[in-house]
Order: sequence, then structure tokens, then C-alpha cells
Amino acid sequence: MWEKLLELGQLLNMPWLILGDFNYVKSSEEKQLGVAPTWYELKDFVDCCLALGLHDAPTTSCYYTWSSNNDSNPVWCKLDRVLLNNEWLEAGVHYDAHFSPPRCLSDHSPSIVSLFDPFAPKPKPFRFFNMWVDHPDFLATVESHWNMNVEGTAQFSLCRKLKALKGPLKAKEADLALQDAQIQLESNPENAAIRGSLENAARSSILAITKSDGTVVTTTAEIGQEFIAYYTSLLGTEARTIPVDSGVVDTLWVKWVNEVYLRGASVCDWQSKKGDSPLLRRLADIQDKLITAFGTSEVAVEHMGAWSNLKGLETSKAYEYFPPKLARQPWKAAIWKAFIPPKYSFILWLGLRGRLATRDRLAFLDEEHSCSLCINTMESAEHLYFACPFSNYVWSHIRQWLSITRRMFTIHSAVKWLKKEKTGSSVQNKARTLALACTVCSLWRHRNEIIFEGKAPNPDGLIACIKITVCRIIFALFPYGF
Repeated sequence: MWEKLLELGQLLNMPWLILGDFNYVKSSEEKQLGVAPTWYELKDFVDCCLALGLHDAPTTSCYYTWSSNNDSNPVWCKLDRVLLNNEWLEAGVHYDAHFSPPRCLSDHSPSIVSLFDPFAPKPKPFRFFNMWVDHPDFLATVESHWNMNVEGTAQFSLCRKLKALKGPLKAKEADLALQDAQIQLESNPENAAIRGSLENAARSSILAITKSDGTVVTTTAEIGQEFIAYYTSLLGTEARTIPVDSGVVDTLWVKWVNEVYLRGASVCDWQSKKGDSPLLRRLADIQDKLITAFGTSEVAVEHMGAWSNLKGLETSKAYEYFPPKLARQPWKAAIWKAFIPPKYSFILWLGLRGRLATRDRLAFLDEEHSCSLCINTMESAEHLYFACPFSNYVWSHIRQWLSITRRMFTIHSAVKWLKKEKTGSSVQNKARTLALACTVCSLWRHRNEIIFEGKAPNPDGLIACIKITVCRIIFALFPYGF
């Protein structure tokens, strides 16, 4: 039989397939139970398929197509199959091979092969592949399309050039893929990876599907509807549900806690154990904090009663009681102003909190610790802003410009004075507050420029920059005059 099949296959130079009962398996995995096949039994069939370039077609339903029908000594084999040649795979013929369960008249599974008309695939999104740059004509192709004349805006011209370039790039991709496949086939004609890629390409679309009642649908619309129906039955549809009575849930939970954990004891006397759930351990911690805060469990229960109403516990009242009462900072309302740029307020806030990364706070690093503005003293926030001769020179000009007679020695004292001495018009108050924040931020930024960019100290330039910034913001706030 194999010789006749070889003669027939050599005469045909077109896509073809053959199906039926070959009465042989191609590997030991295609036979379950019984005596394992030897290589001598497999060799003729395997050699014939290799010589003709025949591949097993992907099939649906039954894998083992024959059974011995012997309950005491069952054997299953894949004796029936559908074989395709290379030309069939390369032609991209759309088909579906289906093996139904054996009927009463035969112990073999009947095979049905359906052929379909070719359909236009959906367009795929464009993707750039790095392998394109290896093509010898890549740069020339890009340059030729990039130099094309397109009338219109710059954005329109860019889009047209990119769109025109997609086609030639895809052609280069096909050339590279073809060259690579040819090289691999020449070096190894029986390359299993190439055959597998061809088979995967043939399986890249769903051509048929078996419904739950056993019928097979082949049209695109019917396949889509079957998928929708399947996942609708699997996941369900949107529907209104009856809300669960919270009282029933609460009652069941309370009963469970009483029976499993409390066992008749009072909640206030209960102590959590190692094996308790994280939720109950957390509740025990809250209970301990309540008793610690109020002194006794009875007083704690009274306060909890004040936090409750007919609907239950009002968590907002409990939250208002427990947060720590932090002292109000006098500078809080003075630095966070709508007219002050956030970066100025942020640097001023860091200075007030002592969080600026001055060199005294970075003493653990093996770096220079002296002030970058005067190069005389170790840099700290107090020295950088008020004790440094450079900063003193800047502050003196800013104070003189804004008619501030008081001399300030720390950022805290400066903010406190601004908050206390709210004299003059609103324009003057805003200008002074803005100048303070701007000077603190500008000194810090100038210090960083000297350290990281190697700039030379320039106090007069810094003063001019501060004045320009303050004037620009004030004029924006009062465009029609003061």
C-alpha cells in the first residue's frame, strides 16, 4: 500500500489530502493499552509520510478512532486519520476535520472533512519589528518615503509618511521570513519547527464548532452566536438580586461569636488567643484601647452608646474622638497661600520642619561640609539662611525693599513676625509673605546650582530674580492697580 501511495503522491503536484483507515499508528502515544507497537511496525508508515510531506490535519472530537469493544481487555488506537501535503498547507485552504464517536455498525470513528470558502481576515494592528533594520534596503526605504512631498500641516505630513511606509516595511518582513524559511529548509528539509509553524498557521482561525446538542456550525455568524450563548450560560446575565437582610447576618454573626469565642462570658472580659482570626484579634485590640482610654469597661460601654443611634454605630463620632489632638502650628496658615507658588511653600515648609537636606544633616557622607555660599562654616539651615554673609546681604536688600525694619534670625521667627505684624495694605502683606517664601526657595535653589552645576555665587542676580518674581505675581493678583 505504501508503494502505491508513494507513486500517487509523486504524480500529484497540487494541494491534496487523504483520509481513511490506515490500520497503523505513527507513534506509541497513539495506542492505549494492549501490546506496544515496535519501531519496525511504525517505520513504513512514518517513512511514507515523510517522503510525501504529509502531515496530520488538526481534528476535533475523538482522538482515538478505533476501540476493541472488549471490556475485559480494552484497546484504543488512532488508526483513522486525515493527512495533508505541504502544498495544501501553503495554499491556506480552509477546512475542518471532525471524527464522530463510533456508530453501531462499525468500531471506527467516521470522519467528516468540510471545506470552506476563503474569507477576508480582519486587519491586524501595525507593529514595528526590530528585524526590519537588518534588511539591506531598510534605510533606503525609510529615507525615500520620508523625503516625499506632502502638502498640509506638520502633523498631517507625518501621519501620511508613516502610513505610506507601512506597506514597504511589511513587504520587507515577508522577504525576511521567506529567506529565513528557505535557509532552514535547505539545511534541514524535515525541520519539525517549520512544519509546526505551518500547522499553527492553518489553525489560526475557528472554522467550525460543535454545539452542546452535537450539531456542528460552520458559518461565522453561527460560531459567534454559539460563543455568546456559551459564555452567557457560564457567567450569567445582569439581573437584580434581593438584598440580604443585614439583621439576619448580624444575628448569625453574633450567635457564632458567642458560641465559639465568648462562651457566655462578657465581651469586655474576653481575651484573644493565638489561633483567633485576625478580625477578632483586631477587635480585641480596639477593646483594650477603649478600656485604657476610658478607665473601665463600663465607662467605655457608655461612650459607645453615645456614638450609636437606631441604625447602629456612627463611626464618624468615634473617629472624631480617637485621632490625636495635635497642636496647631502658628506658621500653617501663613505659608500655604493660594497666591504663593506651591514650590515656594513646599521649600519653606521643609525649612520650618527642619527637613532640608543641608550638609550638617548629611554628615555621615564623606563629602564637603562647609557652606557653599561663604565656604567658612559648616552648613546648617540656620547658617544658610541667616548667619551666612551671602544670605545676610540678600535679606538686607529684600527687607529694605519691602520696608521691613525687624531683623530676623530664623525661619520660624520670620514667619511668626509676619503673622503677628499684619500692618499696611493687603498688597504689602501679600508681598512680604511672598518675598519670604520666594527668598527661602531662591537661596536653596542658588545653593544647589553652586554645588551641582558649578555656578559662581551671584547675590545681586539672585536679589533681582526675587524682586522680579514677587512683582510678577503681585501684578497678576492686582492687574487693575493697588
